[in-house]
Amino acid sequence: MGTDTEQLRRHFLDRSLPSLLEGLFAFATKHKGEWFSGHLELSDFDGVDVAEELWGHVAGAAQTYGDDLRRLALFAQDGDGSKYALWFHADQPSEGAPVVYINSEGEDSLLTDTLADFLTLLRLDRDDVGMFATVPRDPDSEHAEAHEAYLEWADEHGVPAAPTDVEALLRSARAKHPDFAAWYLTLKEKIWALEQ
Repeated sequence: MGTDTEQLRRHFLDRSLPSLLEGLFAFATKHKGEWFSGHLELSDFDGVDVAEELWGHVAGAAQTYGDDLRRLALFAQDGDGSKYALWFHADQPSEGAPVVYINSEGEDSLLTDTLADFLTLLRLDRDDVGMFATVPRDPDSEHAEAHEAYLEWADEHGVPAAPTDVEALLRSARAKHPDFAAWYLTLKEKIWALEQ
């Protein structure tokens, strides 16, 4: 999987690709093979339809629940297979869609109100930011190899400063949007029922 923005656009369907995300993909292409924040890896998922990427292994899932699943635009993943996406729950513009975390172990959650807010979290260089966003990084551990370059990129592209209170950032985002974990669990239960 790469960082081809044309492949990535397929997840956005007729929605616009956020300029910050397009710029971040260009940054990742320039720093290919280097971590820039924890073990987060940007990905175009080879342009595979999001319904197929998430649930293609379940017969009929993509056909039956594809419209619901396509409310998600995948853009990154962790080493364990957990994924990050923008969630278009109210057909909002791309810049106003929240970032959600689809955990490989099932602990899904809404992370931030916008992509810009998510990029502020990446300034903290925390490992597995989706699962452990509020866990401070070990001050004795080395930063990701391209983290300094990411901070420069973030400054140049107007990404706000790193949050001083991550819990407050997460709480604020979750107060503004429907419960993603509940929405996705309901959808997963319907998909699992197809396997019966």
